[in-house]
Amino acid sequence: MITLRLLCFILTVTFSACTSFKALDVIDVSDIKVTKVSGDGAELEATLLIENPNGYKIKVTSIEAAILLNQKPAGKLSLSKKVTLQRKTATNYTFALTTKFSNLTPHIPSLLMGKELTLKLDGKLKGRIGLLSRKFPISLEKKISSNDLNLF
Repeated sequence: MITLRLLCFILTVTFSACTSFKALDVIDVSDIKVTKVSGDGAELEATLLIENPNGYKIKVTSIEAAILLNQKPAGKLSLSKKVTLQRKTATNYTFALTTKFSNLTPHIPSLLMGKELTLKLDGKLKGRIGLLSRKFPISLEKKISSNDLNLF
């Protein structure tokens, strides 16, 4: 009887934690470093400023986002390595990311000439606390040029 009550208590606490899971906010992206280039994509390290308003650490387990350059699809972005966000902070975190480019060719001349492009990321970031997980929307827009990309 006691174990049944304990199980009910644990389930109640677990499910109530789901409802109080506050949204993460991806505020900015900076220090984009290209670490490896392949025929269909690249590996990057990027610093993201993320606010975690929750009273507990959250492990980012995946990022899936569309990359748009000047409002035109250029590829997809995904997370290569998990990152743990500290509780109740807005802090810079370095993320290892992988890109798969589908339509980058029209933008290469602009990047080589140092022209500014509008980078937009639209997608989802998945955060986990123990067994609980939740997806948060990412929508970030920023002006970039080849000077902003640290190539190797």
